[in-house]
Amino acid sequence: MALVYLGLGSNLGNKESNIKTAIENIKIRIGEVLNVSSFFYSEPVGFESENNFVNVVLSAFTQLTPQRLLEETQRIEREMGRVKPDNVRYADRIIDVDILVFDDLVLKTSNLTIPHSEMTKRDFVLIPLYEVNPNFIHPKENKPIKDFISKEDLLKIGYATKDFKVKTKRYCQTLDLKDDPKLIELYKKRHAKGEVWQEILDGIRQVGILDMEIYLLGTKLFMIVETPHQFNWDNAFEKLSKLPRQQEWEEYMSIFQQSNPHATATEKWTLMERIFHLYD
Repeated sequence: MALVYLGLGSNLGNKESNIKTAIENIKIRIGEVLNVSSFFYSEPVGFESENNFVNVVLSAFTQLTPQRLLEETQRIEREMGRVKPDNVRYADRIIDVDILVFDDLVLKTSNLTIPHSEMTKRDFVLIPLYEVNPNFIHPKENKPIKDFISKEDLLKIGYATKDFKVKTKRYCQTLDLKDDPKLIELYKKRHAKGEVWQEILDGIRQVGILDMEIYLLGTKLFMIVETPHQFNWDNAFEKLSKLPRQQEWEEYMSIFQQSNPHATATEKWTLMERIFHLYD
């Protein structure tokens, strides 16, 4: 069983419908589809056309060999009506199904190159691929996919939210960091996956918090706290402050923050007022 990533594109007819039809055909002919990106809209690359593209990237499991996978993707294209003009590399198409990655395989034959030779140059591949798997490592370049995407484009991708299956509410807080670029970079590192002390993560969950996110703009921190609807803020954070290593963490974080070294989390962070939402 191989994990593959495929890039789909269409710039003729009902483009979104073409993509959806191709995905259904992939499920039948290639294997289990795991994740599909949102639609990405792009201008033609390599040729001129008035018809812009709709693109997606998907991940799937397959039992096919790379060559058989190529044959099946081309079969899907033909059966959906794609016609490839002679001696023309790029042209309008009802559907395009490209093999981007096949496990960690690096392959070059007369009719197939894996990983796809152009994938790191194309935003309509990189951005949907990042959406499908932010932790993707390019098999040949051995670099994270985000290294090929500009910071501005990364921010525009957005962040997936969780479905907690219960009624929730949200708190927002703010706090300023010290205006020192080296400290700010170290603060970011200390909040990366695997860097935050496990006792801190365990304590946050233990008091009933469903999720916590921190965003950064310049020296300004913005925190989102997702909780069950019946969550009591004061009780939860009083309990949190007494759990293992919580106050030690707060004292350590004060190196980076404009705050009292001995302050608790609730004394440091300022709850924010909501002034707008999409009213019912």
